[in-house]
Amino acid sequence: MFTLLPEHHKKRLYKEYRMRLLVIVLVFISLFFIIGCALLFPSYISLKSEKTSYETELDSLTKQVERKDKEGLTGTMNTIGSNLALAKPDETMVYRAIGVLLTHITTDIKIISIGYTRGDQARSFINIEGIAKDRTSLISFSNGLKKELIFEKVDLPVSNLAKQTDVPFNMTLLGKF
Repeated sequence: MFTLLPEHHKKRLYKEYRMRLLVIVLVFISLFFIIGCALLFPSYISLKSEKTSYETELDSLTKQVERKDKEGLTGTMNTIGSNLALAKPDETMVYRAIGVLLTHITTDIKIISIGYTRGDQARSFINIEGIAKDRTSLISFSNGLKKELIFEKVDLPVSNLAKQTDVPFNMTLLGKF
């Protein structure tokens, strides 16, 4: 067979052929990538809206649980207070002190336990154990209790303020109740 093209032209044509083939392959790969992204976009939008709906549902459930926790604590304390009033009518001051204490509890303060100790000479102690969301909420809770006239002394040890968040605390309230 006769070859009419010189060798260097053949190499150049072969090189151009390979280049065109590479361009076509890259164009197809790019098209597949773009089509794949376009097909995944509705799924992305759907998942994003589903995520936001789950987040709003989680927020509402969290608020509902916090509200029920506070309502449950208030109901329990009211029951205890009414039982104290029925048992000993002179114990209503304790009930009032606990009621004042409950008015200062916010969603940032979680009470674990409340203890009452009758002291000598009509001075009594209320011991509170709980967890505050952060240090500033614990300080504002303590300052709010200090402003109440029913409590003569509100003792919050400085060691309770060591942590910045999720602060466990023990507080002692002294008064005539």
